[in-house]
Amino acid sequence: NCLLFDILSTVVKIMADLDINPSDIFPEGYSVEKEMLKCSTVTGMFDVLNQAIAKVCAAAKANKRSSNTRLMENIQGFIDENYCKDNICITLIADAVKITPTYLSHLFKENTGISVMRYIEQRRMEKVKQLLCDTSLTVNEIANQTGFTNSAVLIRTFKKINGITPGQFRQAARAGQR
Repeated sequence: NCLLFDILSTVVKIMADLDINPSDIFPEGYSVEKEMLKCSTVTGMFDVLNQAIAKVCAAAKANKRSSNTRLMENIQGFIDENYCKDNICITLIADAVKITPTYLSHLFKENTGISVMRYIEQRRMEKVKQLLCDTSLTVNEIANQTGFTNSAVLIRTFKKINGITPGQFRQAARAGQR
């Protein structure tokens, strides 16, 4: 009996540390302690405690999911504000959101299905295409505005992803507007 109540005490401490409100996971007026005291056997007490632990674990998992959602929003927000800078890298992003680069890479891939650098590349390509269609900037000027080190890197990357050069894309886009 004492061991089970010690375990319950630890569960209550964990709930406090994780900011889990008992009223969020247990019915109004429900008390794990009272339910355990009603039991006539240790097995019954263990079952009540086990159910309580399962509910606490589910709540902790839900809290983690919402925390990860907020973290992903912060990560994507930082990238969306900084993807055009040529110095953006996983370490810079991780530092900005206060996590390790390894965890950032894992979390991002798990949530988006692509790597951080692939996401940045996609965002840059969207911007390059928009600038090619909407401006008369040179490819070199577009490269400078979208985080590519030079026009050669932009052209090579653009062709690898789109199958045509930026110039060909611009021509096709302008021909389609007529």
